[in-house]
Order: sequence, then C-alpha cells, then structure tokens
Amino acid sequence: MENNSAMILKSELYPIGHVQKTHGIRGELSIMLSSNLETLDFKYFVFELDGILVPFFTEEWRFRTDVSALLKLQGVDTEKLGKELVGKSIYIPIKLVPKGTEATDADLHVFTGYTMIDASQGEIGTIQTIDNSTENLLFEVLNGSNQILIPAVDEWITEIDDENKMLRIKLPEGLLQINDEE
Repeated sequence: MENNSAMILKSELYPIGHVQKTHGIRGELSIMLSSNLETLDFKYFVFELDGILVPFFTEEWRFRTDVSALLKLQGVDTEKLGKELVGKSIYIPIKLVPKGTEATDADLHVFTGYTMIDASQGEIGTIQTIDNSTENLLFEVLNGSNQILIPAVDEWITEIDDENKMLRIKLPEGLLQINDEE
C-alpha cells in the first residue's frame, strides 16, 4: 500500500451501535445506536469484516426513534449482502464524535456476551452487562460462578474482535486481585 494514511486504525474509531437485522430485500439495515446522533451527517460508517476495517459509504439513513434507524449503504443492495453485516458493530472516526461525548453504558452495551481476555492473565470471563451505578462505568464479567467488576477504560482495550466476540485488554498489574480481596 503506497499511502499508509488511508489505513483505518481501530484506535481512531468510536463504536456508535450495531446492526440488528436486515430490512426489506434491497440490503437496507435496521440499526441500534448507542446515543442520539440524529443531528450528525455521516458520509460513511466503518465495519470490521474478517479482521479488516472496511468503510461503507452511506446512500441514505433515516431515524425511526432517537436510537434506531434504517441505513442504506452503497454496494449493499441485496438482503444476502445485508445479512453479512447483521450483529456487527458500527464505528465512526473519533474525530467526528461531538466534543464532550463520553462512553456511556449504551455505547459499551455492544460488548455484552464478549469474552474478555487480558494480555497477561488470559481469559477473564464473559461480559454480562455494564454497571452504571457508580461514577465510573464497569464491565460485569462472569468468571465461572464469580462476578468480577472491571473499569471500562478505553486505554486498557487493545483489540475488539467482533467476529469472535472477544475484547482484549491490558489491565494494570494487580487489578484482578482487588476483586479477590472483596
């Protein structure tokens, strides 16, 4: 590749929702958004397909509610092509996220059911939900019969694998042991 600046990096993307299902037979998608983005005009959305970040240009999109919309992408013109995107997370470049927007429990909800894997500790467990009862959002991770609370910190996330539903993280040393002491 001659122009490396054209590469899309996961660290430069922000998850805004996911594809729920196809709508009709022309590839239109029913999407659930994590926050109200009705006022923003997106020229394209990014999806991770087979580990590759792929931009799809927007043909049109219209809101059904403040957090759900119908989306038509260029090149996705059959129900079969649309079904390939069902369940996938939808990303936009971080630079397009309005200033002051922070990750919410709805943004992080897309990770429910993902396996959390730490760089040094290995598999931690399955993300059950997001705990928003404190000032900091927490992943509630089920490890066997134990529930582990892990702060949802962007800097700790090293890889998001939507296809295999894995969230790879690099936790500060000793953080998991805090859960054992409770």
